Amino acid sequence: MTENKYVGSIEAGGTKFIVAVQDVDSGKIIAQDRISTQDPKKTLEQSAAFFKENPVNALGIGTFGPIDINENSRT
Repeated sequence: MTENKYVGSIEAGGTKFIVAVQDVDSGKIIAQDRISTQDPKKTLEQSAAFFKENPVNALGIGTFGPIDINENSRT
């Protein structure tokens, strides 16, 4: 029995996040959702909840504009 290989994606926009999971072998989208962009904490919590329900082996993020991943950054 082989383990399924799933990749996740987030398209992070100013008004919405599109989150999805794709089966690597078949190329099929197996789960997808649209999350309205709210404050950062709520939006990221909803995104994390989606991927907890739909675990992936890897995750890619596409966004318009810079991302600051330093928790101590003032930006």
